[in-house]
Amino acid sequence: MGNPLVYRFTAGRLMRRRVLALACVAPLASGGARAEIKDYEVLRLLYLHTPCGMASIVSRKTSEHAVRLRADCQNRTAFPDGAEVVCTDHHDDRSCRVETPSRAFDSLELLRPVE
Repeated sequence: MGNPLVYRFTAGRLMRRRVLALACVAPLASGGARAEIKDYEVLRLLYLHTPCGMASIVSRKTSEHAVRLRADCQNRTAFPDGAEVVCTDHHDDRSCRVETPSRAFDSLELLRPVE
C-alpha cells in the first residue's frame, strides 16, 4: 500500500489547486454584474452640495447615455419644482450633476437703503 504521508500530500496539493482555480474563475463569471447609481448617492449629493435639504427621489429615467433623476426638495424656496439630477455614467456617482439651478430672491436686497 505504501506510505500514507505520500497520499495525503498529493491529495492536499490537488485540493489547493482546485481552490486556486475556483478563486481565479469566480471573478470572471461575475463580470456581467456591475453596480449602478443608488438613490442614496444622489440624495447625498443634493443634501451636501445644494440648498435642497432633505429630498426624496420621485422619478428615475434611464437611457443608454444617462440616468435622469427628479427629486422633491424640502427647501421649496430654492427649488419650488424640485431638483433634476443627471448622471452621465451609469456606474459612477461622481458623474452626477444638478441641472436645476437654485432660485434666489433678491427682493429683500432691493429694500435696503442705498448708501
